[in-house]
Amino acid sequence: MNYLTPAEVADRLRLHVVSVRAMLAAGRLGAAVKIGRVWRLPEDELQRAVERMRVTPPCSGHARTAFPRPDPKYVAMVTPRGGRQ
Repeated sequence: MNYLTPAEVADRLRLHVVSVRAMLAAGRLGAAVKIGRVWRLPEDELQRAVERMRVTPPCSGHARTAFPRPDPKYVAMVTPRGGRQ
């Protein structure tokens, strides 16, 4: 099993090493081991953490249907009398 240092994890995740250390201390990156004053994270545990944090983008049509167009009579109530400049 290959263990990674916080600096190696930071390089792979493109984060600052201080952010990685905070994530390790909070347990957000999985089962890390602290040897003395140095954190070590198994490489396979990093892969699992990345998969857990992965976000799938919404489908392209979802944004259009989620927010319907406002009713014109309400738009007229909030629009200034001179119209848009």
